[in-house]
Amino acid sequence: MKEFIETIFSLNEDNFIALIAADHKQIYSLKFQLSKFDYSERIMLVEDYENMNDLFLASDIFLLPTHNSSFATNVLKAMFCKCAVFTTVNNHSKELIDVFATMENPADRSAPFKVDALLMQKEELKKIKKQNRNIAKKYTLLKNLQRVNEIIQTV
Repeated sequence: MKEFIETIFSLNEDNFIALIAADHKQIYSLKFQLSKFDYSERIMLVEDYENMNDLFLASDIFLLPTHNSSFATNVLKAMFCKCAVFTTVNNHSKELIDVFATMENPADRSAPFKVDALLMQKEELKKIKKQNRNIAKKYTLLKNLQRVNEIIQTV
């Protein structure tokens, strides 16, 4: 979370709001961590939100500076909901995104520059969002069931 917040506060572009959605305990802890900052202009904390897909649909960019290497399904969800996505090279979901959108590590100093670039170049952002949706469509449950059936038929 620290890296996400540092990235948000490093952005030069002003026309955005970062959403952080989590359960009550996580938001309570985060409010304590953020108490020394004036974050109200840049970060909106969303507590116990029931339909996370709505948040993906309302977003343009999904930033996941993670240390976790397991495939992050939220990356695929965000792509399906037409978000530009940034994540770290150690996360297996990096296989789905463009090299521009990968971060060397969660504290990658190029991340704010890349996010700023997309926030300033609306046409490029729109293009990436469309590409991500098309990539995510390849991984729907129906498509995977079709692949399984094709494999079963060849056996």
